[in-house]
Amino acid sequence: MSKVALVPTFEIKPGRMDDFMAIILEQAKNSLEKEPGCLHFDVLRRDEEPGKVLLYEIYTDAAAVKAHREYPHYVEFRKAIADMIVGSVVELWTLENE
Repeated sequence: MSKVALVPTFEIKPGRMDDFMAIILEQAKNSLEKEPGCLHFDVLRRDEEPGKVLLYEIYTDAAAVKAHREYPHYVEFRKAIADMIVGSVVELWTLENE
């Protein structure tokens, strides 16, 4: 089985970035510590788009991504950010250089 990268991008509502960042950094920590299938979790921002946050997460396989979405900390994360985001786009990529 191939490793996969989960690449969500979030557009954050004005004035909510600090709240969102506190929650997403905790989510990154929980995913790495509590999910055996989560191998890597980066939280990225760029000056050109101050209202966006991109995540780069690597999982052992697609089944680990499915499990990720069922962990209690993920479910709570989604509830917590619901009123902080304008929207999100999630892409799933297969790692080819493994």
